[in-house]
Amino acid sequence: MPPQDRPSQAVKLSGLLFLYWGYIGVTSPFTSLFFAARGMSPGQIAILMSLAQLARIAAPYGWGYLGDRLAARALVLRCTALALFVAYIGILLGNSFAGFFVAAALVHLFASAQRPLSEALLVSGLRGDMGRYGRLRLWGPLGYAALALASGALLDAAGILLMPWITLALLAAHALTSLGLREPQAAIAPAAPAAIGTLLRLPALQAFLGSAFLMLMAHAALQVFYSLYLASLGYSKTQIGMLWAIGTLSEVGMYFVAGQALRKLGAQRLLLLVHAVAVLRFLMIAFGAHSLAALVAAQLLQSASVAAHQTSVITILQRWFSGPSQARGQALLISVSYGLGGATGALGLGWVYAASGPRTMFCAAAACVAAGGLAALLSARLTARPDAGTPAG
Repeated sequence: MPPQDRPSQAVKLSGLLFLYWGYIGVTSPFTSLFFAARGMSPGQIAILMSLAQLARIAAPYGWGYLGDRLAARALVLRCTALALFVAYIGILLGNSFAGFFVAAALVHLFASAQRPLSEALLVSGLRGDMGRYGRLRLWGPLGYAALALASGALLDAAGILLMPWITLALLAAHALTSLGLREPQAAIAPAAPAAIGTLLRLPALQAFLGSAFLMLMAHAALQVFYSLYLASLGYSKTQIGMLWAIGTLSEVGMYFVAGQALRKLGAQRLLLLVHAVAVLRFLMIAFGAHSLAALVAAQLLQSASVAAHQTSVITILQRWFSGPSQARGQALLISVSYGLGGATGALGLGWVYAASGPRTMFCAAAACVAAGGLAALLSARLTARPDAGTPAG
């Protein structure tokens, strides 16, 4: 096939995002229910579910560093996509807590490479035109919504034990799609590692990462406990899948207009608005969970708490990480937010859930978001100072 007739890198990345987030759309709402059906206790489920956040603490940066250092982000992504498929077979074949633990640890180790490397390839291809980011990134939540909705109905009809088979089919397609990716032009020549330690001493970056940490700490309440909470209230798997899909479809709409929002508000103002909306969303879930209409309204606000948040933080991140350090910057953000923040939220908010119930837990999550908004405001003010590029100390 002549080069001009081959699908563009953007098309391939869009397909990759669709399939990877489709995998998340199946596993995020239903993995805890699958483990329960296989005889795992609530405590064992909490440990198994927390492995995803724990893997994101260090592994993403390691994969990002490897991709940047070798100037081979696409190659590392292809290898880890294949390894992810193979590792997930262990979930299908597992029949004990120890077996599930080993398999899940490997799954999340290789899964932790997918986001930083694919985001780095995507942002590198934009060449600074972040207004196009949302139009390409929307294929992720579109895949999530489609698979969450379809798998919810299918699992209601066929049973939760079908879940790993659906997941393996998606991961096989994801690995095959990754084979078509190429290295971006900017990543051909290896580059010396950026002085990450120096950057981490910048007060504005510290506050920015603190804000991301708190936002994703709060969202662990949804990722780990939302489906279990709704199931305890009598919602069906179809309804649970529908609610996850509604939230993710709202992300698609936000990603579609994200460029306009960035141009009108700027990334810093958009980030502050996001935190205010996210506080409202968590309070609606805390006090309106018995009403399907209230839950639908809260899920529509996911457009801000996820999509607008992602767009604004990725744009702001370019202030400190771009070019040859792109994958490491993405990985650092993921490690601090989804890794440390997610793990802290899964364990800490899980303790609140057990001690005081789901309403208190979601109120605590709202408080985390509010604190993150204050950290984002501090970062914006520090960034505006003339000495913003000077490390602390």
